[in-house]
Amino acid sequence: FAPAVWSLEELRKTRSELAEQDPTERVWWAQFQGDPKPIGSSLFRPDPERYDVLPPWNFRLVYGCDLAFTQGSQSDYFAIVAMRVYGKKSYVVDVQRTQLDAQMIESTCNAFTKRHGTGPIFSYVSGPEVGMVRDALEGFGVTVVSADLTLVPQNLIPVEGEAEATKVLRLMDAIDDHDDVQNVYANFDISDEILANFEG
Repeated sequence: FAPAVWSLEELRKTRSELAEQDPTERVWWAQFQGDPKPIGSSLFRPDPERYDVLPPWNFRLVYGCDLAFTQGSQSDYFAIVAMRVYGKKSYVVDVQRTQLDAQMIESTCNAFTKRHGTGPIFSYVSGPEVGMVRDALEGFGVTVVSADLTLVPQNLIPVEGEAEATKVLRLMDAIDDHDDVQNVYANFDISDEILANFEG
């Protein structure tokens, strides 16, 4: 915030007042920092465990990629991350962030796969960019397995208790079974144990 709008003293006072009502500071981050935090938990812990060596067996190698590319000194950053997935846990193995033009994407991804091994590359882009990015990648010789438009929730709503979760899941099944419905999206968060009981 510009000092003419909010002084530093006012911001500190407001933050401490909000912290009394909301110790998680979600209101502060959402309303005053423009960075809403999800209810429940983050995908990554604030104090991640660090390992010098990961077991070389029983993992899936996957890559995540932010395909931002433009030319010029004010370009957005291209980023790629390599992860080993063991069951439901993911471990970041390597990260690279750099400014690239579009012609460098393929060689950068190839260098990463030579260093860590072959695996699928996942990338999320906004709706209007899906076709543009797919066409650009195919133009550079990269095989695109799927380029689907989907809805990803910003905030997950936890569903507590097996009875409530069962109601929600039955409703989702009923909607999905309707002939006129093509895709079903939701923002609920149900524990893996309850999901396993429902599916089993």
